[in-house]
Amino acid sequence: MKLVYSLVLLFCSTLSFSQSAVDWYNSGIDKFEEGNTLGAIKDFNASLALDSNAAETYWGRGSVYAELEQFDDALRDLNKSITLNPQIADAYYN
Repeated sequence: MKLVYSLVLLFCSTLSFSQSAVDWYNSGIDKFEEGNTLGAIKDFNASLALDSNAAETYWGRGSVYAELEQFDDALRDLNKSITLNPQIADAYYN
């Protein structure tokens, strides 16, 4: 019985610390605005691992890559963003 209780407790605590794709995206935006480009990429990657169809996240990561002058990666992500959601005007601009 102690084992079952411990497993339930561990599972519940893991759920309370997990972040959604939107949480990771927002964290990536915050880090990018603070100038933490590598942290932003890490958070955008975590967001995309949870939701690989998030056009805004591709736009965000593409913007970071452009800032870092990693233009091939930036173009790949910005094109993916446009493919998923042609309404994201900033993806065209970047």
